[in-house]
Amino acid sequence: MWSARATHPPSASSPSQVGGLADVVTGLARAHQATGTLAELVLPKYDCGDYSALTDLRVLGQLSVPWRGGLAPVAVWAAVCGGVPAYLLEPAPAGGGGAPPFWRGAFYCGPDDASRFLLFAAAAVEFLAWSGRAPDVVHAHDWQAAAVPLLALRMFFLARK
Repeated sequence: MWSARATHPPSASSPSQVGGLADVVTGLARAHQATGTLAELVLPKYDCGDYSALTDLRVLGQLSVPWRGGLAPVAVWAAVCGGVPAYLLEPAPAGGGGAPPFWRGAFYCGPDDASRFLLFAAAAVEFLAWSGRAPDVVHAHDWQAAAVPLLALRMFFLARK
């Protein structure tokens, strides 16, 4: 039985190796698991990620995320990454045309990164609600995930009052 639930929504982790953050996030999630805390990763699904280290990769479902006055469709993928449950979020192209936001052959440094990662944050919190996973801890590791704790606070705790 897990004593708590920790959600890690970084912009990078195994399999999306980008510098040292990826190793730190996966290692911390494993350390959480070893202490009795259920840890799970929620990541953007990039076209340039190396998903060979994942096991049991499969489509789990589809979300409709409130975004810019409409609903953004987001595919949810599930997998296991080194013993840690991982969920990859893949938003569809804006307006139904062009490439999906995380399909550009690079992880970041695009002119629309703030918008892309705000969409990721909204999708991560919508996924947690959709799956019934209210976290005890949201461990935001980088600026790309900074909005996730604020949106989770609003979704899971302030809405209950």
